[in-house]
Amino acid sequence: MKKTKKTLFKKISLFICLLFITGAAVFSAFFFTASFGVSLDASKIAAAESKIQIFDIYDGRVLTKYDKSYAKYKDIPKNLVNAFVASEDKRFFSHRGVDPVRIAGALVSDVKAGGFVEGASTINQQLIKNTHLSDEKTLTRKAKEIKLAIMLDKAYPKEKILEVYLNGLYFGNSVYGVKNAAKFFFGKELFELSLSECAALAAVIKNPSKYSPVKNPNDSRAGRALVLKRMKACGYISAAEEETARAEGLSLNKKNADARSARARYTDINKADSNNTNSNNANINNANANNANLNNANINNSDSIPTEKDTDAKTSNASAFFSETNISAPYIDAVLSEAEKITGIDKKTLIASEYKIATFFDPGKQNLLFAALSDERYSLKNKNGKIPDAMAVLADNGGGINAFYSNRYIGDLFSLKRQPGSTVKPILVYAPAFKENLISPASIVDDAKKDFGGYSPSNYRGKYLGYTTVRNAVKHSSNVAAVEILNALTPEKSKAFAREMNINLSNRDNLNIALGGLTDGLSPAEITGGYVMLANRGNFRDLGLIRSIRGKDGNLIYEKSLRAKKILSDEDAYLMTDILCETSKSGTTKFLAGLPFAAASKSGTAANAADKRLNNDAWNVTYTTEDTLLVWQGNLSNSAENALSGEVTGGSYPTLIAKKILTDLYRENPPGNFQKPGGIITLNLDKNIMETEHKLTALKTVKDEKIYTDIFKTTNLPEFKREIKNDGSAWFRRKEQEDGGWFHRDKNNGAEWFEREKNYDGEWFERKKNNGSEWFRRDKRNGAERFEREKKDNSAPWFQRFRNFFQRLS
Repeated sequence: MKKTKKTLFKKISLFICLLFITGAAVFSAFFFTASFGVSLDASKIAAAESKIQIFDIYDGRVLTKYDKSYAKYKDIPKNLVNAFVASEDKRFFSHRGVDPVRIAGALVSDVKAGGFVEGASTINQQLIKNTHLSDEKTLTRKAKEIKLAIMLDKAYPKEKILEVYLNGLYFGNSVYGVKNAAKFFFGKELFELSLSECAALAAVIKNPSKYSPVKNPNDSRAGRALVLKRMKACGYISAAEEETARAEGLSLNKKNADARSARARYTDINKADSNNTNSNNANINNANANNANLNNANINNSDSIPTEKDTDAKTSNASAFFSETNISAPYIDAVLSEAEKITGIDKKTLIASEYKIATFFDPGKQNLLFAALSDERYSLKNKNGKIPDAMAVLADNGGGINAFYSNRYIGDLFSLKRQPGSTVKPILVYAPAFKENLISPASIVDDAKKDFGGYSPSNYRGKYLGYTTVRNAVKHSSNVAAVEILNALTPEKSKAFAREMNINLSNRDNLNIALGGLTDGLSPAEITGGYVMLANRGNFRDLGLIRSIRGKDGNLIYEKSLRAKKILSDEDAYLMTDILCETSKSGTTKFLAGLPFAAASKSGTAANAADKRLNNDAWNVTYTTEDTLLVWQGNLSNSAENALSGEVTGGSYPTLIAKKILTDLYRENPPGNFQKPGGIITLNLDKNIMETEHKLTALKTVKDEKIYTDIFKTTNLPEFKREIKNDGSAWFRRKEQEDGGWFHRDKNNGAEWFEREKNYDGEWFERKKNNGSEWFRRDKRNGAERFEREKKDNSAPWFQRFRNFFQRLS
C-alpha cells in the first residue's frame, strides 16, 4: 500500500514537473517569438530631456511646457524618490528590470479573482511602456515590455531610470514631471517640498483627477496616508514621521486653492439662481426616428433667444483654476498633435528631437482665453456639482490658430468629434443654398410642423414662426426651416459643399445634417474653419497651429500653405454674414448686442442622450473682419452625471464668454465693418403681398404700400410688382419667361432699363430724330428711365402724343 502511494506521488510529481517544463518551454518560445527584434532606443529614453523648440507668432519667444522643467536626480528630494518607489515599485533598487515576486503575487490574485485585477509593472516597465510601446493590452506587447525593461536595467543606472521616469509622469491638468507638479500644486521648488507633500504627489499619479490636492483635497489626504504607510513599511520613515506627515495640512498653491474655494462658495448661489431662471434650454424633439438614415438622438439644436435671467451674472473675483505657468499647455499639446500628423513622428520622439516649430501662437490672445474660461461667472455647476468641460479657439481669418485653451485635456483639435447642433446651419445648409440661388435672405418659408418622408423635426417648445423669412428663421434657429431648405437643396449638395471645406460627412447622414445631429460629429477645427471661410468672403483655407517646422540643421521640413480655395462668392458670403450680424443683435446670440463693432454669430446646443432635459454640447461661434472665435462648454464623458445644466445652451454662457473675450481683444483697436460687395443691392418689398399671398415681391417705386427691405444678389433678384396695366400694346407686353418680368436689369447694370427685343431689327424703341432730342431721357436722380413730356408741347402727356405710334408697333 505504501509502495503504491509512493509510486502515485512520484507520478504526480513527474507530471507536475513535465507540465512546468512544458509550460516554461512554451512561454520561452512565445517570449522569444513575441519579443524578437525589439531593441532599446536611447533617443526615446532621452525624451524627458526635451530639446524641441516651439516659437510663437513673433518668433522671439520659445514656448514649451517641457523647457526648463527637467529635474536632475541630484535635485530630486530623497523623500520624493522614496515616496514613488514605496508606492510604485518597492523592490526597484534590487530587481533587474522586472520583479518576479510581484509577478507571482499578481498571478495568485488574478487566479483567485478569475481575471486581471492586479498589475505587476515595475518602474522600468512603466517607463518602457511610456516611451517605446502602445497602450494595447496584449501578451505580445507585455513580452516586449518585459524584455525591454530588462535591457533598460542593464543599460542605465537606477538613478537615471528614476530621473527619466519622474520627469515624464503626468499629474493631470496638462502638468508633466515632478518639477512642474510641485509648482502647480504647492507653488514650490522641489527642494522646498515637505515629506507630506512628497507623499501627496506620489498619490496623484494613481488617479490624477481623484487624488488631485486642488480638486479633491479629502481624497488627496487619503491617498497621501496610504503612501506614507508604505514608506514606513519599507523603512524609509519612522512611525513618528508618518504620524506627523499625516496630520500636516496641505499647503496648496494659493491661486489654485482660492479658485477651488470660490467654486465651492458659489455652488449654493448657482442653485438658488437656477430656481428662478427662465430657462431657454433647447430641449428639442428633433429626432423622430422613423427615418433609418438619421442618427440625431443626441441633438438639442434649436437655441432659443436667451433672456437676461438665463445668465444672471454671479459676481466673483475667483482666481484661475489652472496655474498661470500652464496657460500655454493646451496649445502646445495641440501643436504636438498636429506636428505628429505632419511628420509621421510620434509625440514622444518629437519632444526629444531638435526640431524648431514656428506657430501662430499669440500669448496675449491666449491670456484672454485663459481669463474668460477661468471666470467663475461663466461656469455653472450642474446638479451633481460638476463644472462644464470648456474650451475656446481663436483663429485669425487667414487660417492661423492664434490661441487655444481648455480646462480639460483635449490635445487634438482636429480629432475630437462632438455634436455641433445648430452651428452647422449657416455652413452646411444656408450658405450652399445661397450658392445655388435657391434662397435669398428675404425668401419666404413656412415654419410649421411638417413631415419630410418620415422625418418630422420640431422647434423649441413646439413654437413655430409660420410664414417667415430665411433671415428670421436663422435668427431664431428654426429647425423646420433649416430642414425644408436642406430638403430642397438635397443632402448630397450639402455634403459636396462640406467636402470643399475638408469635412467628410457619413453616408448615413441625411436631413439630420440640417440640425447638426451627425453620425460622426464635427471637430472644433472643422466648425471654426467653416466660419473662417465666411469671414474670409468665401475663401477657404485649412486651419493650423503650425507655420513651419525646421530640422536640427535648419532645413525646412514643412511650411503651411497660404493658398485659399474659393468655394463661395463674395456676395453669398456677405448674405450669410449680414444675417448672422443681425442674429448677434436680436437673435439667439443677442448677448453680443452691446459690442461696439460688427460681429456675426451663431449658437448651437446638443442634448444628453440619457436625459434630453440636460445638454452635452453648447457652442458659440462669432467672427469679425479680423478673427473667428469658437467657445464650447460641454461634457466630454457624455455621461448623465457630468451633463451640463439645462440652463447652459449655446446662446447663454458660451455667448457671454465670447463677449468677454472679444471685448477685451478689441478694447484698443476694434475691427472694421464687413464690406458689401458690388453685386449686392437693397430692394423694397411689398409686405402686404408677403402677409396675404406669402410671396416675395419687389417694388420699383414706393407709394402707400406697407414695405420692408432686404438685400439681394443681382444674379438672384425677386419678381417685381407690375405697376402699369397692360393696354394691349407691345410696349407694355410682359415677357413671362424672363427673370424679373418686363423690367429686367442687364447684368452689367449699365444698360437700358428696357431690354432690346431680340427678334426686332434695331432698337425696340426708336429714337426720335426730327426734334433733335432722344425719345428717352435718363433721370439722373433715380437712375431709372422715365418718359419726359415733350418739351415743345408740355400741355399734353407724352403717352397721348404718340398713341398711334404704339398701336402701330403692336
